[in-house]
Amino acid sequence: MISSGTVIGTYIALCLVKTSIPELIAFFHSFAGLVATLIGFENFRHMINASILDISAISMVCYTVDMGFTLDFVQLSLGATLSGLLGVHLIMTNGGADISIVISMLNSYSGCATAESGFMLSNLSLLFSVLGYGMAAGKAQHAVAAITKLLRKHGCNFRVAVNQVAGRLSGHMNVILGGALAPYDIVLEIDEINKDFRATDVSIVL
Repeated sequence: MISSGTVIGTYIALCLVKTSIPELIAFFHSFAGLVATLIGFENFRHMINASILDISAISMVCYTVDMGFTLDFVQLSLGATLSGLLGVHLIMTNGGADISIVISMLNSYSGCATAESGFMLSNLSLLFSVLGYGMAAGKAQHAVAAITKLLRKHGCNFRVAVNQVAGRLSGHMNVILGGALAPYDIVLEIDEINKDFRATDVSIVL
């Protein structure tokens, strides 16, 4: 940070004529005053962190409500940005000796996020798997069949969308899935399933 500030300050100084040096010095002193003022906010760091967390939580709750693509994207972006800001602020307000504790805490947050994604996946209602030649090339048909049976066993409406032009001939993906004993009644063509993508929770593309 010190190096970047030095480089920026030097560049600005070299771009100005000598008669503008007093104004430049006054400008730099204003930043020194700003930094001194920001030190006063140190006493409110917990309040700032709590406020960021609250706003981020509100944005994520709003994201769960269908408000249209644009508003949903804004809510998701706001939540992600505030989460990053909260992480930076938590680190910046701790001394060097406490950084190992902060790292452990942030790692625990990552674990919590992974666990919560598991809860989210267990509550999915409509899933699609869009299959192309990648499934045949990777010999993944047995894995797809196993995933299909497992999800349907847990009550998920799991369907398979097949690209008919993929493979060596038309219907190649259907033949491969049939050989892996995948339920044939859930295998649909892309044209048949396109209208349902808007209501889909997760799409797996191979």
